[in-house]
Amino acid sequence: RVYRNSKKNIEIIRSCGHEVIFDLDATKLHRYFNDTQMVSFDRIQFNFPHWRGKQNNKRNRHLIQQFMASANEVITPGGQIHMGLLQHQGGMNATNKTEWLQSWMPGLYAAEENLLLTHALQYEPSYNLSSYQWKDRPFLLHGIAQMFIFTKPDGQIIAPKECQMFTFFSLFIALPQQENNLNGDLMLWSKDQILNEEFMNDIIDFHSPEGIRVEATCRRVLLDDVKNKTLNSSRKQQRLVAEYIVYMYGEKQPITSTIAGKFKICIEEVVQKMSLGTRKGGWCVSKVMPVNIALNRK
Repeated sequence: RVYRNSKKNIEIIRSCGHEVIFDLDATKLHRYFNDTQMVSFDRIQFNFPHWRGKQNNKRNRHLIQQFMASANEVITPGGQIHMGLLQHQGGMNATNKTEWLQSWMPGLYAAEENLLLTHALQYEPSYNLSSYQWKDRPFLLHGIAQMFIFTKPDGQIIAPKECQMFTFFSLFIALPQQENNLNGDLMLWSKDQILNEEFMNDIIDFHSPEGIRVEATCRRVLLDDVKNKTLNSSRKQQRLVAEYIVYMYGEKQPITSTIAGKFKICIEEVVQKMSLGTRKGGWCVSKVMPVNIALNRK
């Protein structure tokens, strides 16, 4: 009724022994297949999802978010979700935050459902029709089509760097004014150790969540108000403080703001124990974004 080859396509699918289902809500797959048929899939493909009517980023993001949540419940372990989008809709090529916010953010919503983006491939669909106001019309007038492939992490699959999502936060470490500082029976980190990126990266990596790649760079040394834990006082003092930027990448596990926030608290506790103090709390972790933005940020 809508596409000129609809009837023929249905006949071909059925002739191959497959079922054609109509009026199936892509955001409620779990209700249909889990509740009524107990069926799971090795692969679910959603070509060019789009909210009805004119383009609306907010509604299209909501559609993708709900689809990811539902599809994740009906794919098998090791199963995949394939989603066709135009390059600017997928957003993985964004070079800054503004470009990312104009996309539909599938990588973000997949990560929130514990799905890992493993491929973003150039894609040439064998059709170029979409239905608008009950008429066939071409839809690939502008932009490059890509196929995004998501899967459940198993600890072995490694997302290529160009498919990884990332977040970051600032970590502040007070520098000692003299060496041989003791905290009980513990020898605190020295100034040279704190300013040694390799040393600090080893510490941070040791405490990082499994499957998450971390990198830390010393951004600057500044004067900051830090509570001196060696004094029996709540008074803060100005001290030289090293500011590290800690980047977290979803390599074997999806990265989310929740995971990053918990890790930030964890590593701040380590710093508080092994140095003269840190600025706890403060700035939150950044929003989760494509790794391409991190490459342009550094």
